[in-house]
Amino acid sequence: MVRIEHLKQRLNLRPYLWVAVVWLIFGGLILRATAEGSAGAPVGWFGLFWGLSLMNLFLLLKVVASLLTFVSETDDSKRHSALKSLGIWSLSKLGGISLLVAALFQSQAASLGAVALGLGVFAVVPVVGGLWWSRQLSTVESPEYVC
Repeated sequence: MVRIEHLKQRLNLRPYLWVAVVWLIFGGLILRATAEGSAGAPVGWFGLFWGLSLMNLFLLLKVVASLLTFVSETDDSKRHSALKSLGIWSLSKLGGISLLVAALFQSQAASLGAVALGLGVFAVVPVVGGLWWSRQLSTVESPEYVC
């Protein structure tokens, strides 16, 4: 069984961040190439949804990490502080979702491509970043690590 502390040491966010930056550049270039007239508004909407989506993924990561810490902790005082941390990150995640929903309601004037590319972060970053991360992890030999 994989220990949580071992996974925390192994978690490297760099592949995910690189994929997010590449998606930002890719989406911006696609929107500039397909825009009629000024490409500023679609790229702005794309940037907004890209940022909100990335923030929500980060908050989800923190909520899951706090939950795993809370569940794995045996000391009551550490468990209580882990519960506080879980509550704070969960409320932050709720706020992030609220911002995303508010932006979606305001995006009626935005192009569908800008919104779709911005929300595409929810699919592209975890899948491609996870594949990249797991490939890096599989190159490191560790007898303790079991998939």
